[in-house]
Amino acid sequence: MRELWLALGVIDAGRATCMRALQQGYSLTLVLGGTKEQLIPYSPTHDTIVCKSRRGFIYLARDAGKIPIVPCYCFGEQITYETSDFMLPLRQWLQHNLGLGMPLPKSVRPKHLKDFVVVVGAPLTWGEDDTVETMHAKYVSAVHDLFYKNRERYPDYAKRELVIQ
Repeated sequence: MRELWLALGVIDAGRATCMRALQQGYSLTLVLGGTKEQLIPYSPTHDTIVCKSRRGFIYLARDAGKIPIVPCYCFGEQITYETSDFMLPLRQWLQHNLGLGMPLPKSVRPKHLKDFVVVVGAPLTWGEDDTVETMHAKYVSAVHDLFYKNRERYPDYAKRELVIQ
């Protein structure tokens, strides 16, 4: 399985590996939510993403030469995969203390077999006075704007809200 992922270009998300890839001229796609986002139970009214506490990707972009950061949002992911809140406190404890994410789906197969749609925003470039904090604020704002500017185009999302943790 490892070889399959490597053949597809998937690499470790560790800082050293990402920095090396950027220095070699590759572009990276990082999924910020991680195991913490996997454990968020499904809600019929909103999507929840974890990115307020995630700043490592901003530091990485800065340290690699202030490379632009491109905000993206995937519509359909949280509607398709409903996660259970069964034993949620225990699973959150395992995630927090051991880094072990154990998402439990409500069913064996996805609820709705619909397409995922990824919307991509304009690259966020570094200004002369930009810091990690200002770039992070720009990123969070850009993801928020992407969601609300595009949700009307997808019927399941017209009335859904976005919660950013």
